[in-house]
Amino acid sequence: MSDEPIKLVTNDKLLEPDAVLERAKDVFTHVVVLGWDKSETLDVRASSNLSNEQAIYLMELAKHTILQAAIFMEED
Repeated sequence: MSDEPIKLVTNDKLLEPDAVLERAKDVFTHVVVLGWDKSETLDVRASSNLSNEQAIYLMELAKHTILQAAIFMEED
């Protein structure tokens, strides 16, 4: 497996975190944001309209989608 990050941007352009967040504004109704903060600590936040269970479910769906994309890319 490659150490390259998975590109989750559809236009093949790598974006800085602030740019990713800016592009997401006014697009989503429910969000979970996770990432490493400046002290290299994992920080996870979710919109207040999600319960903990819903946030975990959303992350699991995202994980499944990323894994499926990785498998599909390996088959090509």
